[in-house]
Amino acid sequence: MNSALSISVLAVTRRWRRQLLTVAAVAVGTATLVCVQGLSETAAHETAATVDRLRSNRVIAALPHDAWTRSEQELTQRIRTTGGALRAGTYTDSDGGAPHVSAQPPLADEPVRVASVITTAEGLDARGARIVAGTFSADPDGIADGVLIGAALAKELRLSPTDGSNTLRVNGVSVFVSGVVRDGLDGSSANTSVLLPPATAQRLGILPEQRAMQIMAHAGNADALADVLPVAVFPEDPENVSIGTDPSPEQLRRQLLSGSRAFVVSISTIVLISALAGFVTTMQIAVRERRREIGIGRAMGETRASIGTRFLLEATILGLIGGAAGFALGVLVAATGAQLQNWSLILRPELLLVLPASALVGAAAGAFPAWTASRVNPADLLRTE
Repeated sequence: MNSALSISVLAVTRRWRRQLLTVAAVAVGTATLVCVQGLSETAAHETAATVDRLRSNRVIAALPHDAWTRSEQELTQRIRTTGGALRAGTYTDSDGGAPHVSAQPPLADEPVRVASVITTAEGLDARGARIVAGTFSADPDGIADGVLIGAALAKELRLSPTDGSNTLRVNGVSVFVSGVVRDGLDGSSANTSVLLPPATAQRLGILPEQRAMQIMAHAGNADALADVLPVAVFPEDPENVSIGTDPSPEQLRRQLLSGSRAFVVSISTIVLISALAGFVTTMQIAVRERRREIGIGRAMGETRASIGTRFLLEATILGLIGGAAGFALGVLVAATGAQLQNWSLILRPELLLVLPASALVGAAAGAFPAWTASRVNPADLLRTE
């Protein structure tokens, strides 16, 4: 066995130029596998960590249509009795069923279709949005026919509550623009919408079927708050109260990894098939090129098993070399990519299995050529072609 191993190592080193393409193919395939797996794992971890850092402990309670008959003060007071809420208020955007409306500035020839948000001052505060110009209605339920407008939409329509250009026709009804709103850091719907108090939306006939309440919970208390909110905020019909929370970072990480692992399995399958094909071709060429060498060995008493073992070991060595080179290359590329993103690279310990796996792939690919070499008649092997 030691003799066969020595001969196989010598054969690989002597013919390294011819073996280079096969080793490179295995190395590239292995590097791709390691790089994709490493970056996928790292990206999923970093995404989950970012969600965890940015997780605002926000809870959204979607109340049935009857909730529009309740005052903002009544609903927010009910939420505060849970003891788990910092801020709460109405904020119903398109995700909650708020419709698009037509908006026409005084000097415009035609109205434009824009999103609407039904909200209160408390709702903007709970969301983290802020008024950058003008004010909100003094009445939390918006008795006056005033609206707010998102900062991006105000720029597009050239409206400002501070320079006199503060009137707007919404669905054909003239209203005044009392302020300009910029959304919170993790949102954007307010920036491009017309924001109406519930009373104004009711007079325009655009109240959606549900009333969405945005609630900012105490740190780490969002899930516990979500459990008690339906009964606390709308005891009349708690079964029709829908609760939504920000995704769990660990759950998000598992979801991201499940998709990436399926992708990695697909790549691994392609790499395996390509490596097997390359190995079989290379080893078959090696058998043809070394016919005389094999014939001399057989004439000197070398057994078929010895010849087959020698070729099998060559394929195994090539696979191991390619796997090791590919592993190092994959780690280097993944580390570079992670560094460019300011990530800390995460490599699963299971990735070390690519080294013995590469050797096994080489052995599997070299099995047929080794068997071919061991089965040919010595007289045929010695024949000069």
